[in-house]
Formats: sequence, C-alpha cells, structure tokens
Amino acid sequence: MDRMERMRRPLRAPETGGGSDECHDESDFARLERLDQEQMDANLDKQKGFLAEVKMADPERQKQLALNAIAEGDGWMVANNPFDFKSPDKELLLAVIKSSEGHFNTDWIQNASNLYNDTHNHLLDNEIANAIVTGGSDENDTSKIKALAFNIQKFINLDDRVARCLIQDDWRETVTKHLDSFMNLNQGTFLALWSLVDEVFEYVEIHDLPRPSSVGDRDNILDHIKKFTGLDGKALRAILETEPLGRSYITFDYISNIDLFGGVTHDDLAALLVQHGAWRHLAHRINDLTVSDKASLLRQFTDNDHQDLIIENIDKWNDVMSKEQVQVLFDASFKDFVHNSDVLEADDDGFGYVEGYYDDEMVPLKVDDVWEKLNRVRRMNDAYDGKLDLTLSRLMKDYDEWPGMDVYNEYKELMEGKVSQYMAEIGVTHPGETGLAQVAEHLRQVRGKIIREQYDPAEILKNPLVTAEAMSTVRYRSSEFGRSGTHTFRRQIGSYIQKQEASRSGIQPLLGLTYGYTPSEVLSVAKVDREREEEFKHTEDFLSRYGRVVSSLAWAQDLLLNAGSRGLGELRADVEKHIREYIDRMSDEMRKPAKRVNNKGEALPPLTPQQEEQRLRHIGQTIERLQNVLDRDPSLQEQFNILRSVKGEFDDDLMRLMFFLGFRYNRQHAREPLPSYSVDHPTTDQITWVMNFVDHIVNQETLAKYFTDKKAAKAFRDLIDLSSLEHGLARMQNALGSGGSMQIQFLPTRGLLAEFSGQVADACWATTAGAHFLEENPNFTALMIVQNPHTAHERLAGAALLIQTMSAANEPLLVIRGLNPIQNVINQLDVKDFYTAVTDYLKTIAERQDRKLAIVIDDHSGGSATNRPVLFSYLEQLKPTLQKVRLKSEKDTTFNDYNIVNDCYFVGD
Repeated sequence: MDRMERMRRPLRAPETGGGSDECHDESDFARLERLDQEQMDANLDKQKGFLAEVKMADPERQKQLALNAIAEGDGWMVANNPFDFKSPDKELLLAVIKSSEGHFNTDWIQNASNLYNDTHNHLLDNEIANAIVTGGSDENDTSKIKALAFNIQKFINLDDRVARCLIQDDWRETVTKHLDSFMNLNQGTFLALWSLVDEVFEYVEIHDLPRPSSVGDRDNILDHIKKFTGLDGKALRAILETEPLGRSYITFDYISNIDLFGGVTHDDLAALLVQHGAWRHLAHRINDLTVSDKASLLRQFTDNDHQDLIIENIDKWNDVMSKEQVQVLFDASFKDFVHNSDVLEADDDGFGYVEGYYDDEMVPLKVDDVWEKLNRVRRMNDAYDGKLDLTLSRLMKDYDEWPGMDVYNEYKELMEGKVSQYMAEIGVTHPGETGLAQVAEHLRQVRGKIIREQYDPAEILKNPLVTAEAMSTVRYRSSEFGRSGTHTFRRQIGSYIQKQEASRSGIQPLLGLTYGYTPSEVLSVAKVDREREEEFKHTEDFLSRYGRVVSSLAWAQDLLLNAGSRGLGELRADVEKHIREYIDRMSDEMRKPAKRVNNKGEALPPLTPQQEEQRLRHIGQTIERLQNVLDRDPSLQEQFNILRSVKGEFDDDLMRLMFFLGFRYNRQHAREPLPSYSVDHPTTDQITWVMNFVDHIVNQETLAKYFTDKKAAKAFRDLIDLSSLEHGLARMQNALGSGGSMQIQFLPTRGLLAEFSGQVADACWATTAGAHFLEENPNFTALMIVQNPHTAHERLAGAALLIQTMSAANEPLLVIRGLNPIQNVINQLDVKDFYTAVTDYLKTIAERQDRKLAIVIDDHSGGSATNRPVLFSYLEQLKPTLQKVRLKSEKDTTFNDYNIVNDCYFVGD
C-alpha cells in the first residue's frame, strides 16, 4: 500500500475494550476486523455528510468547513476530496498539505494547480512548493519531490530552497530546463547545475558507456544567469573552463555581465579571457574594459601570434601603440598585400570548394585572403586618419572600392609631383592637391554619366582610372556575388560592345527599352529613426532563436579562424563520434522492451507484438542508414538528409557544419565581428547580417555547391527557421518611427548597366546571367536604384528586375522581381515608404503599357522576391492583403532557376 493510499484510508478507531459477554466467543482477529469496519463505515458516513454540506455551500462556507475539519483532526476528508471545493485558495491548499503529512502524487499537484489557476488566474507559488517538499514526517520520502518535479511548470517564483531540494534528489536537469519558474538562486545552485554535464561525462567514461548527445542545458543557465545571486570568480571560471558542448557560452557577454560576478575586476576578467584563449572576444571588446596595463595585454597578444586580431581592431588599441609601431605593422601588411594583389585581377574568382566536406586540408581561398589583407591595411590607415599611407587614403576617398595597383601607382606619382599620361588623358594638368581635385571631379562626372548610360563603353576600356571608376560604380569588386578582377570586367565590357555592333548591323538585334519606360522623379523616401533601436524590446522567443543562431555562427567562425583548430577534420570527428554514440544507444534500446510512459511519468500498457516488431524495424533501419554514413562516406547532401531524418538529434551538428562551410567558401564574411554582436539588444544591421548570411550566403551560395536536391536545401531552411527573426525584425522596423529622409531615383535600363545588375543588386543572378542577360531575357528590364542623384555623393544603391509577361487569364502584366536595394540602404529606410515609392512609380509605367503591376513574393528572403530581410519581412506581412495572380508560362519568366508562376501578386491600389 503506498503512502497516498494510507493517507486516504480512514484511521482505525481506538480499541474500546472486550465488548459484551455475547462476543466472548469472537476471536481477537474477527473483533479487530469488525471494529475496523465499524470505524470505516462511520468515517464514510461522516465524509458523505461532510461532502453533502460542502456541495451545498458557497466558496467561503466551503473553506470554513474544510478548515474546521482539519482543525478537528479530520483533514483526511479534505485531502481525499480537494476538488469538491469550488475555489480553493492558498490558505486552504496549505492547510490540506499540512494535514496530509506531505504525501502527494503528480495527479494531486496537477489537479490542484489547474483548479487554482482556473480560479485565481495565476500559477502556484513558492510557499506552496516549500510546503510540499519539506512537509511530512518521513524525511526519506521523495515521492513529493518527484511529484513537484513533474509539475514544475505549474509553479512560479520558486526559491533556492526548492531548487536545492530538487537538486539533492537528482532533479538537476529539471531545474535547469525550467529556470523560468525560479528566482533568487545562489552560486551553489549555479555550480551544481553547471557541473552536471562534466559529472555525467566522467561517469560514462569510467563505466565505458555511450556518451549522451545532450545533458543539461548550459545555454539555458546562461540565458537566465541574472536569476543567480552571489556569483563570484568561481562561477566565471566554471563558465570559461567548460567543455565546448553548448552554444551560448561561446558568445556569452562576459564584459556586459561582469557586475554579476562579485569581486571580479576588469583586470581579472581580461586575465581569465587570455588564460582560456578567448582572444577574439577580448580583442573586439577591449574598449568596454578598463584594464590597468593595456600595453602589457597588447604584448600578450603579439607574443601569442595574435597580431591579426590587433590589426582587425586597431582602432581599439591605438591608444597604447605608437605611430611608429603601427607603421611597422602597416608597412609589412601592405607589402604582403602588394605581393599578392595580382590575384585580384585574375579571371578566377577564387570560390573553389572541395568535393567532400571530410577534406582535412584547409586550403586558403586566395581571393578572399587577399581581400582580407587589404582590409587590414585599410583598417590600420583609417585608425590613424590616413596618415600611414596618404596615397591609399586619397585613393579610397575617390573610389568606393579598391581600384587596383596600377591606379594606386598613378595616384602615388601624382602626389609625388608627376602627371602621368593616363592622368593627362582625363584632364589633369597639375600634380599635388590641384591635380587630385581634378581627378576627383572627373571621376564624379564619369560616375554620373555611367549611371545614366551617357558614357561610351569603349571609352571605359581606354584608361585604367576610368575602368576602375566604372568597376566601382557597378560594385564589381565588392559585390557579394559575381565579383571578379579587371580582366573579367574588361572582357564583359568588350562582349557588350560586340553585341551592340552586331545589333546595329542587324546580325543579332538587341531589344532596347520598350514603350513607357522613363526615369522617375527624384523621390524623397522616409528614413527610420535608428537612434531608437536601443530602446526597442524584442520578445523572449526572438532573442532565444536569434541567440541560438548567432552562437552557432560564432562557433563556426571561431573554428575557422582559430589557428589551433583542425577545421573540417574537427567537425568530421565530432559528427562521426555523435553518430557512433547514437548507434550504440539505439542498439541498447533494441535489446530492451520499450519504455512507455505518459507525460506524467506513469507507465502505459506494453506494445503489442506487431507494434514491437515495427519499433525494432524502424530502429534497425535508422542504424543502417547512419552506419552507411560512417562506412560509405556519401555526398554531403545524402549525409545531410540522413542525419536530418533523425529528428532533432543532429540538428546542431548540421547547423554548425553548414555555417562553417558558409564562412569557408565566402571568407569575406568570416571576419564579421560576431563577438561584439549583442544578443540582448541586436541592431537592425546585426539582425539583417545574420539573416542574410544564413538565408542567402549559406542557403544559396554554399548549399548550391553541394545540394542539387531543392528539398534538402529547404530542409536546411526549416532547420534554422528564420520566421521568428523575420517577424521580430518587422516589429522593430514598425516601432522605430521616421527620422529624416533619403533622396532616391529609379532608372530603367536595357543597356550596359543591365548586364551588371546582379552586382549592383548584390544578387545571385550576377554569377549566372552576366554578359548574356540582355540577349537571353528580351522581356526583362533592369531597374537601377540611385541614391543621392545629381550630387557629389551619387551612387547606385541596388537594382530590381521588371518582367513583361501574361497572366494565366491572358492579362498583360509588369512583374517586379528581385527587388534589391543594397543592405545598408534599405536598413536606413522606412520600408513601407520605399515600397510605396517604387510601386507608385511602376504603376504609372504599367498603365502606359496597358499592363497590371504585380510583384513576386515567395516563401523566404534570399529567393526570387528579395535578398533583403527587412524588405522581405514587409512583403510577407503585405502578402495576405494582396490578390494572387498565376502566370501563364514559366518559359519567359523563370530566371536563375526560380520558377515564379505561382508566386506573384497584384500590387494593390
């Protein structure tokens, strides 16, 4: 008989003596049984009368009846029937708990909490929880603690005493996973929860058991670290010394949270970060620390071969570095860059990749490595106001991107007093400052003419200064997609000139702009008030998902950039180890009967023979598929599909793998200062960088190299699930309000700029369309987005595609596809105002052409609608309000492998 049954059974009445003479023949056993039955009958009658009175009473009278019964020693009637009371309050529940000697099961707590919540509209509190775990006369009875653990989510504001009781009874993981229910925990509790992982791993290693894939949840502990009081250096060291199993601690903001660790100074934190190899985090955040000897810290970086981190963050260290010291670093770095700069002019874009991700060799991708060398040089020069190299400073002032060593040398000669032939050809008459001003003015005019296609393409090729300006205008070197060197650019210009000549001679006509296309007026588009970003409060769900992605990105980035890392080899070993552990666990499961319990931990009936056979067959098939990954080394796509099929088990492995490959094959993104990203107050730029990298760079550029199966690529998007980030970004944009405006103009073209529209838009069609855009897409028109038109700061700030086609109902359409203002522009703008500006302008063009205006809105950012997360979030919100229109054919509308037949919507009035 368990304790709950004993509690519910009425107590036997005291013995009253031998009874009448007529009962002398009655045995002692029979007499006791009779007395028990008489007492039970009396108690049942008493309980029946009590419950009848309770049933007729109002809630206040019910409570009084219950308290009276408890006071008279009849609390068992209340404890056995707590749910006959219409609105039990806290006083009544505590009285019931006390009267029942602390014997509870999960049903009792669950039913009590549900009834209490229905009545009072809030969860049970800490006082009730303490009464449960500490009540009762039997200290060895742990059933009450188990019952509380199974219903922990029914409570709120639990204290350290409750946590300690649960931890002592081996319910640490329950506490860790439900920290939302606790408050005011102490360091002892923190360390007990934090050490769970190490203790379990030590145990399984000693006993030669399979290592579990997950134990505890250190990420959740760090997410709730402010719930712990009395933390000191011991807790901080525990975090830093932990085995890299989770995600959050990699990007945990030690510096912002230093006040949580009593007695820890900034000097202490810097020393601990150095001791535990957190060099990147420290280099990026050094300005947030006040250390007593920053120069000594700098020496530690250089002594440990981390000069690159100093250079990356040179502006944060120049207060302890003399100009002479930096000049030495600069000269060596610039010499290294110059030695390798010819790579930037080559035809090969440097985006090669290995066939299988199990390749251990970390082959550097030359183009991106050289770009990084240049970026280091520029960072150093900028940190010292351009004084380390005056030529480089002036050059980068005139050009938006690196123009090439030949142009650098032209500038150097001019600043040293010589006017070269190429300088003279563009109208430079004097050396020095006068000549530099003449160069700048000429280049500004060239840019304006190229933007409006008033510049002869043949003239672009005649002078390296003009060639470089044209490349800079269309973002040929700096675009995320299709970027390449001068040789490729010159060939593309030459190809366009040949097509022009062929068209003029009638050999291969190129269709120009059709009727109705005219430039827009200069439009004033509202900007968002970015100063209000810090005030905005994201939802907990947003911050949780965003933090998970950022942490995994930081993990992958650190794996790539850490000199001691084995890169893909390390990833391979981790994945294979996890697979073997899982196979071992599943093999053990096959040798045991299925454990079937409900969500209360109660046993369920065993499986039928047929169900058991099906279970074993499913486990066996899973083991076979996973063993194939180890034995056959299949393609990454096949491996991904196999590991993804084991729901949730390998998700973190797959995420880190794809992020690592994303950084490796797009190394221009690998130096993003992720350690400085806030996971509590992320900015629009930070959020959109993360979303763009995941959904655009990884999904499109990385997966495209390995995945021919679009379902597999979609499975990866589902694994990351950026929808909550999209919604959070939309909320943020809606809340910021307006602040100022930006001048914008839209220019339609089927000329030279259309061939470079992919680079201008930072869009992936740059790598597939290129110089064949005009001839292969006669019904497409490129739409240039110009920022600050007709000013000294005029530039191309994005592009879109316009498609003339027909609906399935034979309606002439003008479809907006690939609407891509560049990231740092759309992040400044009020998205609704930008959308209104572009659609109002295009409606007038559609009307002139007797067409209806439509826009592509597909299912994810980075698809055929737009690559800009901020804009996609707005379009996704807008979609339910628009009327869908099906296109007549995919033949004249599919572009860059995107079929948009079922992804178009009429633009509303």
